[in-house]
Amino acid sequence: MVESVYFDFNSDFLKTPEKLKIDNLLSTAAVSIDEITAYCDPIGSETSNLDLAQLRNNAVIEYLDSKGFSVKQQISIGENGLKGISMNLYPQFRRVDIRYSIPTRSTEEKENSSPDQFKSISLDSAVLSSKPIVLKIQFAPGQDILIDNSYSEIMNLFTFLRAHEDISVFIRGHVCCSHDPALSTARAYVVYSMLIDRGISPKRLKYEGFSNTIPAISPETNDNDRQANRRVDVIFSKMK
Repeated sequence: MVESVYFDFNSDFLKTPEKLKIDNLLSTAAVSIDEITAYCDPIGSETSNLDLAQLRNNAVIEYLDSKGFSVKQQISIGENGLKGISMNLYPQFRRVDIRYSIPTRSTEEKENSSPDQFKSISLDSAVLSSKPIVLKIQFAPGQDILIDNSYSEIMNLFTFLRAHEDISVFIRGHVCCSHDPALSTARAYVVYSMLIDRGISPKRLKYEGFSNTIPAISPETNDNDRQANRRVDVIFSKMK
């Protein structure tokens, strides 16, 4: 997997929004930084661009080091192979790609690591969960791709809904760090679509993204706070 951070023209200064991308990445459990690769646009000489690429790599390495992470390998490409590309594409090459991996747990670990929290829900009231229930799922940083034990948690939710056909669910997506309604909606939709694919009627489901407007923790002061705010939660109700 790859996360890219971008720089201004002829700069190796790592801006705050790009630092937040890295913070988001590093908060993922057991993430390993395998390689970073720096690029430049083709403006300037090949030598100066290669030097600038190295400076950009250094900026990322220093920030990762400040967070307690090391890089296994670094590569400085500069402008190599970019002569003749459109100027409109130049900003895309003022970047460093961070390649990372997340270890896959064994099937046994996955089955044992997600207890079924839905078994304890009371079915007596019209609104079954006035306080949202946070799903025990995780996404790849900045993406709507599920990782770790997420699938077993969604299967627990599916089993609960299948057993109680008079219950509907409101699926709410959230993000940390900055305003991103599209990503929060996409994450909620992942859960919604998995339930639909398994046969839950769409009449029982609603999903919506709330960006970072309903944080679980505010202000965000560390990686744990950001992780808590990157979530999908659900509110159950009786069908009318």
